[in-house]
Amino acid sequence: YTGHIPVTIPTIIGDMVVAGARQGNTIGILALDLNGGFKWFRPVYTNAPVGAVASAVVGDINKRLFMVCGGMLHAVDGNTGNLFWSYTVGGSVSQPIMVNGAVYFTGNMPADPVVRVRAVKDPWPSYGAPAEVWHSRESMGTASCMPIIARSRLFAAENPANGPNGKLYCYTNNSFANFIGTFREPVVAGVPF
Repeated sequence: YTGHIPVTIPTIIGDMVVAGARQGNTIGILALDLNGGFKWFRPVYTNAPVGAVASAVVGDINKRLFMVCGGMLHAVDGNTGNLFWSYTVGGSVSQPIMVNGAVYFTGNMPADPVVRVRAVKDPWPSYGAPAEVWHSRESMGTASCMPIIARSRLFAAENPANGPNGKLYCYTNNSFANFIGTFREPVVAGVPF
């Protein structure tokens, strides 16, 4: 397929390949079938300047796709390409991850310029608005490192550009099934790496 210029790494979600892509001055989410055939393109950032960046596309088993681009976190229906919602985030945002109905990323927000680990609740299957439901107390530095979740723990790295040593934070929760808003203070706070 040659109709759009890829701007992110591709991801396989279900029976499709998705990626951030550019068409002219518009960046969006491109979906192809597993044979490379075009399914749809959802524009999410029009009049994007040259060099504008986007996160890779992530998704869940319900084919809800998420991408950060142009200071916004976008949620798209993977079956149709329809936009569910867009949520304003800051300009310095990491690759998101999707776990148990929330989108986690490291970044700033318009009302809070500090780069932190954050969770935005996806209102699906209702039609409510997305909302930030948790963030770390600690600053993750001036740039974003993607958080990861493993064994009921959220791990995030502070940007080592802040000094000679970066730090790795590990957050736990009370119940993996009830992930949203239950993280405690770091178990291992500021372990240098």
